[in-house]
Amino acid sequence: MSDGLNHLIEVRKKLDAASPSLCLAKWLQVTLHLHNGHTHSCHHPDTHKVPLEEIAKDPSALHNT
Repeated sequence: MSDGLNHLIEVRKKLDAASPSLCLAKWLQVTLHLHNGHTHSCHHPDTHKVPLEEIAKDPSALHNT
């Protein structure tokens, strides 16, 4: 198997050891709704307003606000 596939298998084993329902999307992706100033990293909860004061200090706050 390729190194990439082996890595994914190892990650899956570690995630399953923590919880079979753990999802990495919270840490690996973000959806920005620029038209209304909302964001979310997980599609289960509602979106929330982007904290403008927070991103003024640190633009990486767009992810996982």
